[in-house]
Amino acid sequence: MTGKKSLWFLFSAIFSLIIYFSLGKNVGFLSIGIILIIPCLCLIALFPNWVLALSIIAFWVITKCVIDFVTLPIQSIVLEFINSLVNLTVLLFFSYFRIETYKKTTELEQLTLVDPLTKSFNRRYLEIYFTRALPVYNRITSSLSIIAIDIDYFKNLNDKYGHVFGDQVLTTLVNLIKNNLREMDSIVRLGGEEFIIILPHTNIQDAEIIAEMLRCIIENASFMNGKTPVKITISAGVTLLKKSESYQDILERVDLRLYEAKNLGRNRVQVG
Repeated sequence: MTGKKSLWFLFSAIFSLIIYFSLGKNVGFLSIGIILIIPCLCLIALFPNWVLALSIIAFWVITKCVIDFVTLPIQSIVLEFINSLVNLTVLLFFSYFRIETYKKTTELEQLTLVDPLTKSFNRRYLEIYFTRALPVYNRITSSLSIIAIDIDYFKNLNDKYGHVFGDQVLTTLVNLIKNNLREMDSIVRLGGEEFIIILPHTNIQDAEIIAEMLRCIIENASFMNGKTPVKITISAGVTLLKKSESYQDILERVDLRLYEAKNLGRNRVQVG
């Protein structure tokens, strides 16, 4: 649990116990079955997924059944069973609406962070990522490297083969890169044919190896315009995040390395 979520759950559990012990003399041990709903609802609200929700509901059902059989006379069990069904319905409906709302909210958030054409992340994601990551990397000893990639002569490709093929090149390129990155890495489309690759916990030597590997993969890949293979190459710049520098600083430096690669003949990697 994150800190805030843990506090909310702890508060709900303490609140439930206070209510139970406050009412205990009047309603007896039976009240705990209803009181347990409060932390159950809180957990489902904080962690909206069906596996956890069904586990919580199963726990509540078992606990309530045990309490009923231990504390109630036989003639009262049927009535309490009906009450339990009502409470169970409340838990299930709450779980459904909370989980569905969370899914829709998450989908909408993702749409604002993803480039619709290539399905890579967009510039807004990059800004959010560095806003969160910079304070962390300023405190720890681990490294973060980034690679800037630009497709060589992309405008000429669009002019010669058309924008449909240009879009196909962009999506194929992103898929090739994603298939050769770790799960923790991210690829971001800055705009046009320029991309940023974020490599957490990666020093600059390893980042250079990754950039060179991607350059070779793309150079040797098949980009088909119908039945005609088209050669695609990239230029890349690589740099390492330095302590106490800003998001703009690292982007400016990796852009300089990228432009050096392009000025030195393209289809190459520059590091610095």
